[in-house]
Parts: sequence; structure tokens; C-alpha cells
Amino acid sequence: GPTPMELDYARNSLSNHKHEKNEQKEIVLKDGTEPTSYNVTNNSLELTQVEGNREQLLRFYDKINGHSAWILLDSGASYNFIDENFIACHKLTSKIVSSLTVELASDQKASTNKAIDIIKLELGPYNISDISVQVLKLQHYDAILGKPWLYYANPNINWRKNTLVFQYGSKTIEVQADPRNTYKEYSCNLVFISQQQLAKVPSNEEIYTIHVNKEDNGNTSHPLLEVRKIL
Repeated sequence: GPTPMELDYARNSLSNHKHEKNEQKEIVLKDGTEPTSYNVTNNSLELTQVEGNREQLLRFYDKINGHSAWILLDSGASYNFIDENFIACHKLTSKIVSSLTVELASDQKASTNKAIDIIKLELGPYNISDISVQVLKLQHYDAILGKPWLYYANPNINWRKNTLVFQYGSKTIEVQADPRNTYKEYSCNLVFISQQQLAKVPSNEEIYTIHVNKEDNGNTSHPLLEVRKIL
């Protein structure tokens, strides 16, 4: 069967994957790949194709409330999650809920007491509304769909083709996972903003400042006056 997946980090090699034995977590959010073995009945199926698809995670570049987002499908996640920076950037309204403690793959724990209800989730031709997701700081993805969504949507998953198939009466909807090995990465953008614009930056955003002098003022362990004014 599939091994559990890490909260939001995809490893590139199966050889680095560590199997855990006889261990139960309150919320299991571990990394891994799709099924580690296949019963190949089609003799024409090349081994390289099987190996390539085996290491691909089910991730999608689609939309949440009309906003483009990288979405990971994680059968090992006990809850649905959304990145706190994503909701801040798109001004999505969160609500206070009972505190939830999540154990990460690094054995560290993170807590959250916020959640939002996704008004509209789009995965290709598949649309759904009113999905409850917990707000958490994610590194590589904007959202993670875990066991609650899988239980509700109950898609048929083709692990070789990396597709989801939804059956609604006589209607069949097929969604193809994004084959790209890219996902949300942190980047550094150079922009010029005013003091008023800086004041509007959300308090939970990470901001780094660099002050460059044209003259050598010698080594100093304290920020210059110009820097201290905006700190």
C-alpha cells in the first residue's frame, strides 16, 4: 500500500526513504512516494515509465477561491491544510477553532487554532465547495488535501497514470496530476516601496532589509541610523 507522506516535502529518491515500524502518531504527516511496488501485467510497459510515475506525487496547479495554487494530495494527512501566507496574500478570512497540534516529519510540532472554509476548489474540470481546512505554515505547497477530502470525494486513483477519476451517476470526471517537478518556492523580489506601503505589510510576513553604504564606515555590530529608523 502507499506509504504516508510528509506534510509538504517531496523527496526525490526512494533510496532515502526510511520506513517506520510500530509507531503511531496522533496526526501522521510523513513523506513518501506513491506505491513502492507494482504488479505489471502489461509486458509492453517500460520499467523506466513505472519508476518515473512511482516517484511522482499527486500535486495539482489549480485554483482555490479563484486564486492559482499548488495543491498536494496527501493520503497520510489526517486533516486538510492551507498555507497561512496564501490566505494573507489573498485576504481570505479565517476563523478561530479548537487548537490542533501537528507533528512534522522533523519530529517538531506546530500548533494552529485557525481554519477557513474554501468557497470553491477547482481541480481541472472537478469543482467542489465548502471544504474546511486548517491554517498552517507550509513550505512548498499552498494547500494539502488529506484524508477528510479523500473520504468525502472518494476518487478512484490510477497510480500509474497519476489521475483521479470522480464518478457522479453517469458522469465521469478525470483529473490529471501536474507532471512538473516544480512547486511553490520562496523567492527574493526587489521592489521599491514607501514607508506607508511598508506599514501595510501583514505582521506575520518575513521581511529582510539590506543597507548598502557607498563608503567604508568600518566594521560595526550595530545597525546604522538609517536602518534603525525602519526597524
